Amino acid sequence: MTLADRYPILHTPGRWEWGGLDVRFSTEPPPDELVTNIHVVCFVGERIVLCRDDRDVWLVPGGTREAGESVLDCVTRELREDAGARLTGPL
Repeated sequence: MTLADRYPILHTPGRWEWGGLDVRFSTEPPPDELVTNIHVVCFVGERIVLCRDDRDVWLVPGGTREAGESVLDCVTRELREDAGARLTGPL
């Protein structure tokens, strides 16, 4: 069973009107120069890792990519900052 089969809502294209953005989840990375923010769907066993922000909203770990930062370095930093976690498998 694929991730899209297990989590169909996650794989449904969406629109973030607040930013005028068309968004979609993918396991295929986009061109590096297009990546400005990263959000990581992390698993611990069968469970997905969520973080609660200062508004009391639950989100997947992630945030803004810093200038000159690689995608992998951004993922590593955001996981550590948001969830106190570390990457243990492939991105």
